[in-house]
Amino acid sequence: MVEPAAGRARWRWAWRAAVVLVVAYAALVRLTILFDRYGPFDHPRWIVALERSTDAIRPALVPAWWAVPRLSGLDLRHLHARVAVGVARLQANRHRAQVELTTG
Repeated sequence: MVEPAAGRARWRWAWRAAVVLVVAYAALVRLTILFDRYGPFDHPRWIVALERSTDAIRPALVPAWWAVPRLSGLDLRHLHARVAVGVARLQANRHRAQVELTTG
């Protein structure tokens, strides 16, 4: 039987290891995002080496289905216009329903 103090120590160690793994994974994902957005780099050498090492593990790090297409300004304006039309339709339908309730 495991003594309570030894069991707690084991859980503390497992918890700390899990936190370290999650933080390291998040840092690697963030680095790949930064390198995609601002790279490729020519200098300093340590950033170039870090970029190459994260590129090597990228397929295992970030699944392809996580990729989110970037929207340009025109796409955002179109999306905003579509949302505005939808909101206007909802408001018109609500107003129509209120009028029918009061008159009908």
